[in-house]
Amino acid sequence: FMYLESVCDGILKGLNQQVSSFAYSLADSVSRILLILALVPFKGMQGFLAVMVFSNILTSSLNIRRLLQVTGLRLRLAQWIFKPLLSLAAAGAASLPLFSALDGAGLPLLFAAGLSILLACGVYLLVLFLTGGIRKEDLKAFSGRETAAA
Repeated sequence: FMYLESVCDGILKGLNQQVSSFAYSLADSVSRILLILALVPFKGMQGFLAVMVFSNILTSSLNIRRLLQVTGLRLRLAQWIFKPLLSLAAAGAASLPLFSALDGAGLPLLFAAGLSILLACGVYLLVLFLTGGIRKEDLKAFSGRETAAA
């Protein structure tokens, strides 16, 4: 959410929405201070972490909402959230057993992690492709072949 907040904030500023961006940052700062005062004395570090998570989700949500309003885009939950989450779950389900097996076999940790990460990336992209989360055209644009041919 921190990354998403930063990207959306930059896009909003590029779309001449600095006032909205400032208002959301101000609301975020005020809510952080109030929540820190309320939670940290009783919950300590767990309270502080809860405040940070809440703050990042709040500001990201506000920025995304404004970005969608300004650009006229519609939120596409299946395409932007559900398909990537399904792909992530499949990647984890495939790579975690491999990592456990390789690590349990006494292979070097870096080797086991590297192979598991490669498998996770492959499964993630495969499931995204199979669910229509990405298309051939997207892959061509990402690889730069589409712009070179144009």
